[in-house]
Amino acid sequence: MGSEYKLVATFYDTRGVDSINMRLGADRRRKPTKNWIDTTCLLCKVSFKVMPFRLKNGHKLFCSRKCLSISNGNKVGENAKGENNNSWKGGLSKNNYRYKLIDKSRYPEKHKAREAVKRAKKSGKLIAKPCFICGDEKVHAHHEDYLKPLDVKWMCAECHHAEHH
Repeated sequence: MGSEYKLVATFYDTRGVDSINMRLGADRRRKPTKNWIDTTCLLCKVSFKVMPFRLKNGHKLFCSRKCLSISNGNKVGENAKGENNNSWKGGLSKNNYRYKLIDKSRYPEKHKAREAVKRAKKSGKLIAKPCFICGDEKVHAHHEDYLKPLDVKWMCAECHHAEHH
């Protein structure tokens, strides 16, 4: 009473037919055709197969993304951590939730003051005014003292940055 097809995936697959074929077994996978060309990676000199049109378009001159990245001058692997990484922006990322939590635990008074301003703006108790230096309408709330959370100066991003640096 066994069926000749074995169920491989039990979830709804949105990735398409190719990913389903990959899970059906080696006999159903796409095999390299006869006209694939042996080529050598320009960086590490490893031999690999590539489709002919890839070479015509200037693609696939490298065996992996790592080799391509290194050839473009990017740092990869262990050397690409921290300040050695091309994306390094000098420290904490403001969009990273983990670092926001660390910042919140280090400076709870700042967090409480910022949240108080948000709530007051939302309820209408605090209304944003133009930048007191240049008059720009798009402003940030600048706290002189975090223990007085609703005592803020309204400053545009440029003037606010200049105030702190």
